[in-house]
Amino acid sequence: MNKDHDHDKSQQQRDAEEMQSDMRGEQRQEDTSARKEEDDQKEGM
Repeated sequence: MNKDHDHDKSQQQRDAEEMQSDMRGEQRQEDTSARKEEDDQKEGM
């Protein structure tokens, strides 16, 4: 019983870490796209 509980906890932790890394990846894409827009504006000027 105790082992099962530990396993569930580690699985939840793994899922949480994956979600955090996914959010970080999405944020990175937003940063690069925003940077690209700034570059386009500079080129337009």
